[in-house]
Amino acid sequence: MPELTVVLPTFGHFDYARRAAESLFAVTPRIDLQCLVVDDCSPDWDSVDWKAWPQERLERHHFNEWAGLTRSWNWGLSRARELGSRYAVCTNSDIRFTPGWFEPLRDAIEAGVSLAGPLSNAPGYLPTQDIERHLPGYQLSDDPALLAEQASALRTRYPGVCHKPAHVNGFFMMAKTDVWWSGAFDAEHVFDPKHRLTGNEDELQTRWRKMNRACCYVPSSFIFHYRSVSRGFPKLGNKGAFRPTE
Repeated sequence: MPELTVVLPTFGHFDYARRAAESLFAVTPRIDLQCLVVDDCSPDWDSVDWKAWPQERLERHHFNEWAGLTRSWNWGLSRARELGSRYAVCTNSDIRFTPGWFEPLRDAIEAGVSLAGPLSNAPGYLPTQDIERHLPGYQLSDDPALLAEQASALRTRYPGVCHKPAHVNGFFMMAKTDVWWSGAFDAEHVFDPKHRLTGNEDELQTRWRKMNRACCYVPSSFIFHYRSVSRGFPKLGNKGAFRPTE
């Protein structure tokens, strides 16, 4: 039974998703870990070279009809419960994990936080998780060596168990699997399925706050986010978004 299950939803752009999966296994401590690639009817699914992906602890599921991101997260959380995973992450596919990302989120959750999120270069519409607010001189780059330095600097700057109460952006959310399900929308869905693509994290956190559940960001954890690869740059702007030159 895995300690951690990461739900990685995809819709095309499998080069980014593979980068996310590779970085997850490269930098996460050697805990029992499962990565779920849950695909929302990508037209190029059958052409993906899966032999180039990590071969162990990676599970794939493909839907034959499009239904949006929320279905993929809900399916992944169902699978995490089946696997008996202690923790589960719902995230996007256009991310890169950095060394030391896991332990600060885990420690915050074990300290009583219900839902935890990391810092990022492009966290979303809420600026509280913007790494530039927390790391002076931050340089935008997806270079793994630089990301490791930045992640280490954050852990030095925010030692111990450190978390800040706040609404968490939906690009990356972690909770205990049983907490996801004890606060589920209904018996089969953690997230309200009517919010197919956006608003799902807002609805969940509004509901959880009514249950007196703490939602927090953890400034000593860092996840790099390319942002809006599948959907295109949002109308509200693309601050922090990044595209690799390779």
